[in-house]
Amino acid sequence: METAPQCTQQSVEMTLYSLAGDLLHTLRIEPPFYRAVDILKRIRGSAAEPKFNALVLDSRRLPPEATISVGTQDILCTLVAVDLQQLTSEESTAADLKDLGYTARQLRHAGYSIKKLKGAGYSSLGLLDAGYSHKELTRNGISAHAAKANGCTAEHLKDAGYSVQECWNAGFSLAETDETGYFFHGAEKHSSIQEF
Repeated sequence: METAPQCTQQSVEMTLYSLAGDLLHTLRIEPPFYRAVDILKRIRGSAAEPKFNALVLDSRRLPPEATISVGTQDILCTLVAVDLQQLTSEESTAADLKDLGYTARQLRHAGYSIKKLKGAGYSSLGLLDAGYSHKELTRNGISAHAAKANGCTAEHLKDAGYSVQECWNAGFSLAETDETGYFFHGAEKHSSIQEF
């Protein structure tokens, strides 16, 4: 019995241009498909702001979650910057926008809920930096202990409204909580505290 020869697909070159037609990036992508958001992440790097957040392919702007089929021909795309409001009106997920480099603060101001941001993988520290209160964080299952495990300091927790007792229960020392501006009479832990 004779079998058909295996056809192995090679990676193809993707060339990315600006709207003005300037060559911006060339990269290799692997078959069978690639998500638009993954391409945008690759060209941006980890620390850069999302300068370009959309791809245009065949005169059609692709949303971040769109997949690009990789065939045997090289692909020409245009990179564009699209307003965050436009992306949110197209119902882009918080996870896709996080992948594009948007912060929890930016997405909160764009109308995404703390539940969606938490589900997208933003850390407790990111949610605190977004300006969520103690009440909002604890209502969404983020205890002082969980926040500490995700890199939050006693000062972060104090600023969000966590009590000194919650900080102690999370494992912060008397010295760490004292450095945040809580004032203690003696070395004993007291349930009633005063702030400077």
